[in-house]
Amino acid sequence: MFRPIARLSRLLSHLRWLYMPAGLFALLAVGIHAGAAAIHDPLLVGLDGLDGLADRAAAQAFSAIGGLLGAQPDTVDRWIASAARLVDLQEREMLAGWLSVFLELGADFVLALPALGYRERQAEELARTNERQARLAELVAQKLEQRHPGARPVPAQGSLQTMLRSALFDPTLLRTFLPLATAAAAVAGACRIATEMQAISFGGLSRLLEPGLAGSIGRALALFVLGAVVVCLGLRAVLQSLWWAHRRAEDDRLAGRPAHRRRLRGWLRLSVAGPLAAAAAVYGAPVLSFFR
Repeated sequence: MFRPIARLSRLLSHLRWLYMPAGLFALLAVGIHAGAAAIHDPLLVGLDGLDGLADRAAAQAFSAIGGLLGAQPDTVDRWIASAARLVDLQEREMLAGWLSVFLELGADFVLALPALGYRERQAEELARTNERQARLAELVAQKLEQRHPGARPVPAQGSLQTMLRSALFDPTLLRTFLPLATAAAAVAGACRIATEMQAISFGGLSRLLEPGLAGSIGRALALFVLGAVVVCLGLRAVLQSLWWAHRRAEDDRLAGRPAHRRRLRGWLRLSVAGPLAAAAAVYGAPVLSFFR
């Protein structure tokens, strides 16, 4: 009876290398899209302000030009009105939409693309890695003893401990802020998925049950989905971003790059993804709404 289920489980475990990176990418892409939708209106407000400044500057310039040329006031007014109509509300809305799309694509490249490199190492590979690290630590201890008798090296730690220790004692922009931005996008994406699940479940159950009970069941299902997505995918996405940033920092250190260049690497990436991730966390992750 359970043999087909066991076979399906083994098949899915063999395909984790395929669907886990795709799931991480999809989760972050959904969260980034939530952030992009949240910044559309602020972008439009900013463009409106810039358009107002441009109109006032154009009015002053045309008034000065008209005074120099001796133009009639109604002619200057037509110039000013024509300049004001060059960019109207429709063009500003379209420009705000395209800006949000470009920011979303840039944040996808910064946050979601590294998730495609996610892979789970098998126990044998972990054992070989630990063995290599143990041999390397032994060689380091021997060299240290030869040069500085009585000194002891820092104890070897696991990979996660090593990354956290490196982020604490050798911080870089990527090590510090890339996992935070990834966590914000992951929570926003999980909230979007949970909201859709709540709406689907409520729509189906409201035909069979009273609205209050259907709403309670839908909210409980949404909370379960939210927790499951955050634990199963969100944490992996954050760890993947931390590992990716750690690899970049270690490559720079081994290449002998100056300290200030190592620490500031990734500022352009974060300047694109950071505001979008912050908007996703503030406006696209209504976690408390599931508890009302």
